[in-house]
Amino acid sequence: LPIRPFGFFEKQIQTGEGSISYPILLSSNTDKNKTKISLDLSPTILGSTISAFKYLINYPYGCVEQTTSRLVPALLAKLNPQLFGGNFDVSVDTIVKDSLKRLTNLQTYSGWGWWQSQPPNHFVTSYVVEQLILAQNLGYFVDNGSLKKAKTFLEEEQVYSSQTGTYELLTPDL
Repeated sequence: LPIRPFGFFEKQIQTGEGSISYPILLSSNTDKNKTKISLDLSPTILGSTISAFKYLINYPYGCVEQTTSRLVPALLAKLNPQLFGGNFDVSVDTIVKDSLKRLTNLQTYSGWGWWQSQPPNHFVTSYVVEQLILAQNLGYFVDNGSLKKAKTFLEEEQVYSSQTGTYELLTPDL
């Protein structure tokens, strides 16, 4: 994990049209020598996507949801190289492969919990499985045994229907 100085990270996104002012307010006890402000401007919402993707890809923590959320922009970049090619500090393939390896290691006996030490959760497992299937469709190696265990868990939780091949919250007829 990277060691970061004491403080906090704040990210703000503003939109507008025409001539608009956006004040930047700093606390009176802010050490301006240790403060960094960056500004990204874009004529469309798509421009802010790259900045948001970089934020997710560089997110320093590693629970299952955060690891999966790091994988999402990498997969989208792989799907849309004309939009995102060359905008990341690390190769997209490296991010995908590292994330897939980490997710495989974080899987419990069946699905995924928020953390490896927690019991599987149908929301987290569904989120991971959706990205694993996308990665597999893009040609990345995804362990079929891992997917099978997750599918079984989701069927038992009545979240996945093998008849329709869809993930949804299934409820018995009342």
